[in-house]
Amino acid sequence: MTKGFFWTCSFIALGFSWILYVFAVFICPPQMVYFWLIYNPDDQNVHLMWARQAYEGSFFFRDLYTTDPHPGLFFNLFAYSLGLFSRWTGISLHLSYQLFRTIAALAFLFTLSWFSALFLTSEQSRRTFFALSLFSSGFGWIPIVRDVLTGRQGSFYFTDVSPHLTTPEAFSLLSMTVAPLALIGITLSLGFLGLSFASLSPANPLPFVAGAAACGALLAHLHPYAAPPALLALLLFHLTVTLNSKGRERRNWLFFLLTVAPAVAVLVLQAFIFSQDPAFARKAATETLTPSPLIVAGTFGIPGVIALLSLPTLISSIRAGDLRTAVPFFWAVGILVCIYLPVSFQRKMMEGFQIPLCFLATKGLERWSNRIPSLTRPIGLMLIILLSAPSHLAFLGLNGYWLVHNNLIPERRMMPPYFLHRDQLTLLKRLEQEPDRGAVLCNPMIGNYVPVLTGKPVFVGHWAETLDFVPKLREATRILRGEFPVDEAMAFFRRHHIAFALDTFWERLLCGGPTALERYGEIVFQVGEEKLYRIGSKEPER
Repeated sequence: MTKGFFWTCSFIALGFSWILYVFAVFICPPQMVYFWLIYNPDDQNVHLMWARQAYEGSFFFRDLYTTDPHPGLFFNLFAYSLGLFSRWTGISLHLSYQLFRTIAALAFLFTLSWFSALFLTSEQSRRTFFALSLFSSGFGWIPIVRDVLTGRQGSFYFTDVSPHLTTPEAFSLLSMTVAPLALIGITLSLGFLGLSFASLSPANPLPFVAGAAACGALLAHLHPYAAPPALLALLLFHLTVTLNSKGRERRNWLFFLLTVAPAVAVLVLQAFIFSQDPAFARKAATETLTPSPLIVAGTFGIPGVIALLSLPTLISSIRAGDLRTAVPFFWAVGILVCIYLPVSFQRKMMEGFQIPLCFLATKGLERWSNRIPSLTRPIGLMLIILLSAPSHLAFLGLNGYWLVHNNLIPERRMMPPYFLHRDQLTLLKRLEQEPDRGAVLCNPMIGNYVPVLTGKPVFVGHWAETLDFVPKLREATRILRGEFPVDEAMAFFRRHHIAFALDTFWERLLCGGPTALERYGEIVFQVGEEKLYRIGSKEPER
C-alpha cells in the first residue's frame, strides 16, 4: 500500500487512541490528579504494580494485591522494561505506560502493513484489509443507542462496546487505546505467523525460521493467552502444506518444529512456575468465560458477517492450494476453537480475532468485486467502514461519561477512580517513605493505586488479584468500623503482615461515616482530613 494511505490511517488511529486521555486532562478538577488511565484502571494498575517492583530493582515479582504468602516467581519482560524506563527517565510509571502504549501501536501498524503485503497481492485488497483491521467493529453500538433512547440499561450487549463486558484485546483500535500488552501479543502473533509462512520459500529460509521462533517465544512469554491459537493455526497450516507439498514434507515439518519449540518450551516453563506459586495457581482459575456464539458473531459486525458468507469460497480456494489464505483462515479457526475450550481463561484467547476475520472479509470482497466492482473502490470501502465503526464512537462516549463521573457511578461496581485528591497523593507519598514493608489496609478504590505509588502490598486492592476478595473486603470494612476486638485485630494484623491503614474519603465512604482506626493504632501523618495510621501496636483489651 502507498505511504500516504498507511500514514493517513495510522495518524487517525493514533489520534483516536489519545482522544480520551487528552479529554481527561482538560476535565481534571483543580484539586485532583489524573493518572493517565481510562477504561478499566484496575487491570492496568496490575501491570504497573509489576513495573513498580522492577523500578525498585526486583527481577522476580510478587503480587502486591494479596497478603497471602507466595514465593513471588513471576517475571514479565514488558513490566520489567517499563519499570527500568521509568527509573532511568524519571517519568512516572503511569505516563511511561502510555508512552509504551504508543510505541507498541507504531510497531503494530508497521507489522500489520507488512502482513498485508505478505498475504495480499492487490493494492486495493491491502488497503481494504488494513483499514478494516484498524477501524471496523461490531454491532455493540445498537444496544448502547437503545439504552440512550430508553433511559435504562438492557440485559443484552455485544462485547465490542458494553457498559459491562468489552473485549478490547479482540480489536486493534481498542488495544491501541487501552491495552498495550494485548497489542504486543497481536503484533507478535502477526510476526510469528507471517515469518513462519515466509520460511516456506526455498531461498535461505533459516532467517525467517529464526525470526518466527523468536516471535513465538516472546509471544508465549509476554502474552501466553495469545500463543495457543497461533500454535494451533500453524499446526493446521502445516498439515495443509503437507497435503499440497511436492516432496518437501520433511523440510517443512523440520521448520515447523524449530519454529514452535521455543514457544512451547516457554509455555511449559511458565505453567510449571505458576503451579509452584499458590497465589498465581489460584488466579489462573479465575473464570473469564467466552460469551455465547451469537454474542461473539455480533461483536465483529459486518466484517464477521462477510467472512462467514465467504467461507465456502475461501475453503475451496485453500483446498486448491491457496496457502496465502490458509494462514489467516487457520488463525481464525485456532482462536474460535481455543475460546471455547473447557478452561477458565477462555475469553482471554480471543486476542486479535478481528484481524483474521477482516482478512477473510477482504478476500470475500475481492471475489465479490468481480460482480459488484464498487465494493472494493474507495467509496465502497469507506461505506463499509462507516457502517462497521460506530461502536468505537460509542466506546468514546461511554468512557467519556465514566471519566466525567470519575467512575463514581453504581454500575462501575467499585472500579477505581481516574482522579485522586492531592491530599491523598501527599498521604501516599508519606507512606512510600516508610521503611516498613508491611501491608496497607484501605478501601480497594484507593488500594488499587497503593502498590504502584508506594511499592507496598495491600490487603484488598483488586477483584481478581486479591485472593478471596469479597470476604476480605468484609473483614476490612469491619476493621475500619472498629467492629473487631483489639486482641482479635492485633492477631489479624500479624497474620496478614498489616502495618498501616488509610483513613481517607474512600475508607469513610466504605464505612458510611468516620472510621474507628484509633482503636488499633496511631496517626503518623495527616494532611487535611486524610490520615495515615500505623496499626498493630495497641494493647489487647482487658
